[in-house]
Amino acid sequence: MKNRQADEMKNGHLRVLHTSDWHLGHVLFDRKRDDEFEFFFNWLINIIKKECIDCLLIAGDVFDTTTPSAKTQGMYLKFLIKARDQGCKHLVITSGNHDPAILLEVHKPILERMDIHVLGIPDVDKPENEVIVFENQSRKPALIVCAVPFLREKYLRRSAPGESPEDKERKLLQAIADHYGLVAEKASAVAGQAGHVPIIAMGHLFAGGNARLKEGECERQLYVGTLGQIGPEVFGEIFDYVALGHLHMPQQIGQFEHIRYSGSPLPMGFSEAGHQKSVCLLDFDGNRPTVELLPVPEFRHLERVEGNLEIIANRIHELSLSDKTNGIWLEIIYNGDEYEGNLRERLEELVAGTGLEILGIKNNRLRETIFGRINEDEELGDLEESMVFERCLKSKNIPEEKWPQLLNVFQEVVLLLKDEQD
Repeated sequence: MKNRQADEMKNGHLRVLHTSDWHLGHVLFDRKRDDEFEFFFNWLINIIKKECIDCLLIAGDVFDTTTPSAKTQGMYLKFLIKARDQGCKHLVITSGNHDPAILLEVHKPILERMDIHVLGIPDVDKPENEVIVFENQSRKPALIVCAVPFLREKYLRRSAPGESPEDKERKLLQAIADHYGLVAEKASAVAGQAGHVPIIAMGHLFAGGNARLKEGECERQLYVGTLGQIGPEVFGEIFDYVALGHLHMPQQIGQFEHIRYSGSPLPMGFSEAGHQKSVCLLDFDGNRPTVELLPVPEFRHLERVEGNLEIIANRIHELSLSDKTNGIWLEIIYNGDEYEGNLRERLEELVAGTGLEILGIKNNRLRETIFGRINEDEELGDLEESMVFERCLKSKNIPEEKWPQLLNVFQEVVLLLKDEQD
């Protein structure tokens, strides 16, 4: 159990900001997004000051990969220090499935001196170490945070020989529920001694209830295998609020308004373009908090433009006349009836001198013409490289007797490319 002394809460209220899924270091196609993250950090600092935030929660996926660059780590640490200096008295960070848990733990001893608490690896033997108690000036508990990091299977249990996938899933779900139960018991014991104290749980997982997964959202399964989700009943009745991370769309779980995903502050792909991003502002004045969604500004406009060439050209023209000064990135999906072999060249001519930049192009007509389809659900990503090459040979009417030699050359090229990537 960790006790931290704090000032009296402003105006008798406890104000907490719930965020998650920053994915620092994220690259969209081949474009780095450091400037967007800097804009977000500046906005978040202003929110912390304007809303008099007492505690900032970051519920996992701080980083996009397990090997963040030195620059990305520097951005993260500079923000934490600045947030603390600008009036946020407490920060709690838990790991997500994308995060380098050990790296998060490395910063822990230094950050804790500034009341910045990082939990990268769950302490299954001492769940009380995941319970952080913030005290007021009277040294009485003012807030309890159950900071549960990402619960990987290797921390909770070991698979038994002969275990079926169904057994593995069921036992892992039970292990997750048991861990939250133990942490809740420790928090409840502290709260019971002090009267009612707001208790917040943090988690990075897929909770049930009608949690929405949007098209293209990569986080479809949290664990390796078939594990889908835990039920909201896992959190019991003790928690006044459950701050979740993992899904990128802000949402509450079923009818439980106090169990929420804050969502990612930036769209992680063009499938999330146009969706309003937000963070959750919690105002405790009694039992469960009132929750307000604070919309995150759009730091760069992303747009997916789909249609034939005329529709695409018209939309590009409209965007070129917009007042967006932070740059516009496009993904083009061509669905025209006409075969456009030089589509990229034509599209680049349309955006030349406009400030718009095309990051990705999907020529559906070309794919159908060259590759064909085995069934309606087949996508290019479902095919192996050799299968794609064979369909190209077939579409160009290359005699089949020449295929073996060409396939051998193709495989050599593929191996060379993979060696270079390694």
